[in-house]
This record gives sequence, C-alpha cells and structure tokens, in this order.
Amino acid sequence: MSNFYNTINNVTEISMRDMLHGILYGSSIDIRKGQTVVFRRMRRKEGVVYPSSEQDLVLSPAINPETQVADTVYPNQWSDSERYMFDDYLVTTYRTNLFSILDREKTLEVGLLQDTTSVFFFEHWLMPTRYDIILLPIFDKDGVIENPVRIKERYDISMTEPLRADTGRIEFWRCITNKNLSSMIEITPEST
Repeated sequence: MSNFYNTINNVTEISMRDMLHGILYGSSIDIRKGQTVVFRRMRRKEGVVYPSSEQDLVLSPAINPETQVADTVYPNQWSDSERYMFDDYLVTTYRTNLFSILDREKTLEVGLLQDTTSVFFFEHWLMPTRYDIILLPIFDKDGVIENPVRIKERYDISMTEPLRADTGRIEFWRCITNKNLSSMIEITPEST
C-alpha cells in the first residue's frame, strides 16, 4: 500500500498531490481514472506569471484591427480562431459534474437536464487561468487521439482555485467550467 503522508516543516499530513496522481494514473491501490484532454493555454506577455486581465495575454496577429475580433470563419496558423495566441498541451485530468448548480430551466425533455457545468481537477504544476480552455478530443477505437485532432467538446474556464495543504503548498487545481455549445473546432498540425 502506498504511503500518502508527507512531512513538511515537521508537520505530517496527507499528500494530496500523491493521492491525485494515484487517481489520475493509477496506483497499487487504485485503477486509473484520469482522462486525457487538450489544455489550451493562452500565451502571456513577457514577465506575466499569472494573468489578471486580458491585457496580460498576447493578441493573435489574425485579429481584425477594426472589430478586434478573431476570424472565426477561416482558422489560421496563429490562433485557430481564438482571440489570443495559445499553446496546446495534452494533460491528464479528473472530471466530474456539478449537479448542485445545474440550470433547471435548460431542459431537453421533461425530467432530462442539459448538463453544461463540469469541474476539472489538475495537478499542481499546471496553473490554469480563467482565460485558458479545455478541449475534449475524439479518440479512435484503439484509444488513441485522432490525427488531425478533432474536438468533441470545448469547456471555457469560469473559475480556477488552487487547493492548498495546511503548509500552504498547492496540492492541485480545481477548475469550474462551462461547456461552450457554440463552437466545435478542428486542430490541424498547421494551427499549433
């Protein structure tokens, strides 16, 4: 059995980092429960560690100077119809739904709710922001991400929260997201 306890500054507590890692990738006491997603991190201006506003992000060269909107009709090599430059990473996360805050008015049929809010848990090193995007790729029958990458669902992050240990160390990140129902995109090697 794994030892999930760490001693930091003479304080012994459970290492939530190790526990989340075991949940995501499996351990001697648990099976793997993580799923692979494309994490789209918006590029930050030089010297910005954690963006506090959109002015801290790098605008795409494909932005129309008159409208300040990205060209969403023709994806391009710089920003793939996003307003900002970005980098895509394949990361493993744990996802769950927030049933307590479902919008009761968004119903498909009587008694069938449309779930658009999800919570994603990421390891401590990722440091997501509300400007980043989570994309769920389509996998082939062997469990490999299709190439070119096609996206099944897109989630816009509405809130990020670092969850800390008693010693103040970030153990993992929780992201509250909303499914973006208006845009399904296809990532090609030229767009990254």
